[in-house]
Amino acid sequence: MIEWIDALGAVVRAAGLIAALQATGGAAFILLYARKLSAPHRYLSASVQRAAFIAVFLVLLSQLLVAPRMSGTISGLWDGSLQSLSWNSSSGAATIARAFGLFSIIAGGKFGSRGQVWLGLALVILSFTVTGHTTSFEPGILSVEILIIHVAVVAFWFGALRPLWLILSDASATNVLAAFSKHATRLVPLLALAGIGLACIVLPNLAALTTPYGIALLGKVSGFAVLMFLAALNKWRFVPAMECGDPNAFAKFARTAKIEYAVIVFVLSLTATMTTLFSPE
Repeated sequence: MIEWIDALGAVVRAAGLIAALQATGGAAFILLYARKLSAPHRYLSASVQRAAFIAVFLVLLSQLLVAPRMSGTISGLWDGSLQSLSWNSSSGAATIARAFGLFSIIAGGKFGSRGQVWLGLALVILSFTVTGHTTSFEPGILSVEILIIHVAVVAFWFGALRPLWLILSDASATNVLAAFSKHATRLVPLLALAGIGLACIVLPNLAALTTPYGIALLGKVSGFAVLMFLAALNKWRFVPAMECGDPNAFAKFARTAKIEYAVIVFVLSLTATMTTLFSPE
């Protein structure tokens, strides 16, 4: 039976994961594509800053909730020994690295330091390799490399969606969309391969697909299939129509991008639930 404190931990972890990847991917979008826009869009930077601040709060809160989950009661929140134990664990190290990465994104965006933003992106992505189910399985180095690719591509895709529908009124939006579509076409297959690789590493056998962890994993696969369909619609139908000047294509692209965003939120929520409450074994 799942205790309420565990359920709360899963919800906070999911929200923190979503906010962190939104900030990371949004910052990457600005670094890669902002110069292609015909006019500066400061609201893109403001959106990333907000997501990063929210993510810092949530990832720290998620780590603080580890001690109550260990004790089974909310009193664990102010238990110094349990908090010390949790913060000195691998999850504590991951939280600190992720928070520093997010602060680096905030500072770099505020002071215009592209190098600091890139450093923040690297810290956030690498923080996912410090703890989690993949760190417990062989081959260790290979699983870390696969996880880096997986997280980086998810952040790139997810974090770009909101900026993409925000810039549609810009005269040069089609140039950005074409560039993003070109990059996504090359990167998304890596996401599928990395996902398959991680599943092969963490699942002990096919029977594990009938466990709660396996069912959640199948839910992620289903979500990815929906995303591939939506991404294909954007690439092959709506983006070309926008480049030809079809005014209806802009609204259709925005609607599809928002659906993609919602599906990825669902998939990330499943991911947080899997890693918080269940084990592949």
